[in-house]
Amino acid sequence: MTVNVTKILNVTYVKTPTITGESTIMQDGSLNLTCTGDSFPPFDITWTKPGINKTLNSKTGPETSTLVIHNVTEEHSGQYVCCANHLNTTLFQDINITVISKYSAKPCNISVILYKFRSVTTQEILYILKSCIFYFWTDTNFSLSLSQYC
Repeated sequence: MTVNVTKILNVTYVKTPTITGESTIMQDGSLNLTCTGDSFPPFDITWTKPGINKTLNSKTGPETSTLVIHNVTEEHSGQYVCCANHLNTTLFQDINITVISKYSAKPCNISVILYKFRSVTTQEILYILKSCIFYFWTDTNFSLSLSQYC
C-alpha cells in the first residue's frame, strides 16, 4: 500500500533595504534616490520625509523605488526614509540630504588640493570636485585645468 503525503512549505526571506544616490546636491539640481530590497514575497517600497505626513511620489518596480525631485531647493534638505513593507513588518532605511544654496557657495583652490595629493584616482578627483563648491556659481572667469595632474 502506498500513501501520498502532501506538505506545504512556506518560504519567506527578507534583507534590509539599501539606498543609493547622492546625499549632497546643488540648488536647482535633481535629487535621485533609489531604494532596493530583496525579499520573498517582494517588498512594497515607499518614500517618506518626516514632517510632511505623506508618501512621496516615486517610480516603483519589483523591490525597488526611485525618488526623483527636480529643481531642488534648500527646503528639500533633511531626512528621507525608504519604507519597505514585507508581510506584517516594515523595514526602514534613511538618508540625510543636504542641498547647497548656490548663493552660499564657497570657492576652493583645486590646484592646491591636487598638488598635495599628486597621485589621486579619478574617483578621488570627482570627490574633491564635489566637495568643493566651485566658483562657477559666482565667478564667470573661473576655469579648471587638471591636465598637469592626470
